[in-house]
Amino acid sequence: MAVPRDHRWQTKFGKWVHQFGAGRLAAELGVTKGAIYYWLRLRGRVVYPDPEHAMQIVALSCGALTLDSIYTHRREASLILSGIREASCYKPDTKQCASAIP
Repeated sequence: MAVPRDHRWQTKFGKWVHQFGAGRLAAELGVTKGAIYYWLRLRGRVVYPDPEHAMQIVALSCGALTLDSIYTHRREASLILSGIREASCYKPDTKQCASAIP
């Protein structure tokens, strides 16, 4: 499945959501599909998943995502948009949060 060119889908979090499926993620978290897209949007008020949902996303990703990759999504997309770097070069903070998941 090709990743759309929209910059929100070029981040680590965006790519993972695209591959996993926004509808499937919404069902797993018990939220609306609109909430998932709201977390991914790049304009307007910044809205992130609450910590409980963010930790569930990390668990569902089997380690592909960290809390940092979720909460820095907008900053990463802004850097991609400004041409400072390419998404493939992005190296988020390596702190692992798996130990924070019960």
